[in-house]
Amino acid sequence: MCPSIHKDLFRDIPFNQARLIVTARGLYSNKKARRALRRILPYARIHKTGFRSVYVIETHGNVLHIAEKIIRRCLDDVGHATAVVEEVQTDINNIKEAMVSAGSQLIKEYDSYCIRIKRRGSYFLDENIQALEADIGGEIWKVLKEKYGKEPRVDLENPDIKIIAEVLGHATAIGVQYKSWFEEPYQEEISDTQ
Repeated sequence: MCPSIHKDLFRDIPFNQARLIVTARGLYSNKKARRALRRILPYARIHKTGFRSVYVIETHGNVLHIAEKIIRRCLDDVGHATAVVEEVQTDINNIKEAMVSAGSQLIKEYDSYCIRIKRRGSYFLDENIQALEADIGGEIWKVLKEKYGKEPRVDLENPDIKIIAEVLGHATAIGVQYKSWFEEPYQEEISDTQ
């Protein structure tokens, strides 16, 4: 049975608001993860999703910079952070269309990429996830080949960019993670007023 989850989890969010899906490092480290998130994002709204150790973060700013900041500064307490670029109702066709759209926009000519689908709770997708990932990855491959005029690079182990579908019951968040977030040292942006 699916945990109680708000069906409108991704509705009515202002355009300038950043959304992220964040998981705690382990099943029993929820408090540590929330404290770490509060420390670096004191004004963010942290919502439970109804799934253990999975949160939706709402805050203002550039979603990619915020996800990078979470990963770089909280990696000991946070399992992963996905920068949400689109939300859809959980349905194979909706997920496929949104992931292909996100991949075609975010994957650059020389980037390697992979597709990941993370399901939680009662699965609303009856299809084999690995087959679905391969199908969506193939569609993105075709779009990128047409866009750049050469064969795109797929890397299932260590890609430059991951396009991720976070399936949370009836709602699915399409997001992104970059390899560079885990590699380069993090530097705070310094404002001109300091």
